[in-house]
Amino acid sequence: MNKENISKVCKAIWVLKSDAEFSFALDEITTEEHFNQIKWKTGEDSNGMSIDSTTCPHSEITWTKVKEEMDKLWLILNVIAEKTLFAHAMKTTIIMVEFNK
Repeated sequence: MNKENISKVCKAIWVLKSDAEFSFALDEITTEEHFNQIKWKTGEDSNGMSIDSTTCPHSEITWTKVKEEMDKLWLILNVIAEKTLFAHAMKTTIIMVEFNK
């Protein structure tokens, strides 16, 4: 299972619609074909059991929009990683300079 991909897919969907309810049994979602296998909660039956459909009932959620949000998350995570690495490198440099005094 690609946990990073699954996490980004879920976050991207919730950015588009914070109360979207869905499930899937895939290791990753990287294509529209995968996206179309997501089961979306569309209601509940008289026993309180979820009624699901692979047709997304939310017009604001499409594969294109989810992919765009995933790409934004990827960029944000890379910027954070770069800043963290830079900060670590600077801290290491400062420690080395002080050690060499």
